[in-house]
Amino acid sequence: MLCWNVYVSDFNSGRIKPYNIFQHYGFYNECVKAKKKHKDDKEGFGKDVHGWLTYYFWSKCEWEVILDHWPSGEFYSMRKVLTLEEMYHDLKYPEDKLFSAPDRRFEIRVFPEHNRFREEKIDVFAQVENNWDIFIDWLWDHRSELKARK
Repeated sequence: MLCWNVYVSDFNSGRIKPYNIFQHYGFYNECVKAKKKHKDDKEGFGKDVHGWLTYYFWSKCEWEVILDHWPSGEFYSMRKVLTLEEMYHDLKYPEDKLFSAPDRRFEIRVFPEHNRFREEKIDVFAQVENNWDIFIDWLWDHRSELKARK
């Protein structure tokens, strides 16, 4: 059986899992039809497969996952501005261990606006499209394995 894995969300377990796109009955059957229609025409075969990939997997919430940067969470949502004294105090450093500076008021600023739009929604179509040339070459080479299911 053909296998091309992508990542999808499993609603039952709440996890991200690999999914073989050829397990999708409709998409697989359309690939079989495209094979029969375009016996020696790789370009036509590719256009048909691309069209059906778009139809079944593009921009549908059940085929989408959210990508995010790591690390995430509280680290990126920090908004507090601390002076060096406050940082050393929070770390329980004795006052005499602070290095001497004229006013000892250094600020550390964290700018959360850099991370406002970090998450990216990606669907199965985008995952396959990302490697389209490799995918279609591989599928063309293995088209003999595309057989009608009962």
